Order: sequence, then C-alpha cells, then structure tokens
Amino acid sequence: LTSSVLIFFLFSLAGIPLTGGFIGKLYLFYAGLQNGYLILVILGMLASLISVGYYFRFGIKLFSKTYQPTTSQNISSLGAFIVFSTCAFLLLIIGFFPSLLEGIIFSLHLR
Repeated sequence: LTSSVLIFFLFSLAGIPLTGGFIGKLYLFYAGLQNGYLILVILGMLASLISVGYYFRFGIKLFSKTYQPTTSQNISSLGAFIVFSTCAFLLLIIGFFPSLLEGIIFSLHLR
C-alpha cells in the first residue's frame, strides 16, 4: 500500500492529468501565459518533463524485483492507512473536481 500511494503522489507531483498536481500546474502555466511570461512557462514545462523522467525511474526501481530497501520499516498501522488513504482520496477529488477547491479558496479570500 505504501509504495502504491507513493507512486500516486509522484504522479501528482509530475502533473499527470486527473490528479491535484495537474490542476495546480495547469493554473500556474495558464496564469503565466495570461501575464506574458512565455519563457518561464516553457522553462516550467521543461522542468516538469525532466521531473517526470526522474519520478518514473524512481517508481520503476521501487517496484522492481531487485530493489532491496536499506531499512526495513513496516508501516502497516491503521493510522498510516487512514492518513495515506485520505490524502490520496483528496488528491483525486481535487483532480476530478477542481471547482470544489477553487470555491473554498475564493470563499476564504473574500473574508
């Protein structure tokens, strides 16, 4: 479970669609384009591509048969399961329904 959730979080960091990270990068690049920062948007996209390669390489190594962890930590408690599941669920919700987060942010901003 821990490895699978870590890979899902790495997908979000990479900006894979239908995750919260994709929505964040989409808004960031859109705002950059609207304000005339084309060079920075291009550099940001290149950095995202480089990070995707790193994250996928890490994920492949994590699930390979030859991977031997340096420490043996068993995270199988109920608390860890609840935390990992909640974070992954919220990341999916943000990816599928970004307007929910947008509404919360705008309501906090207007106060």
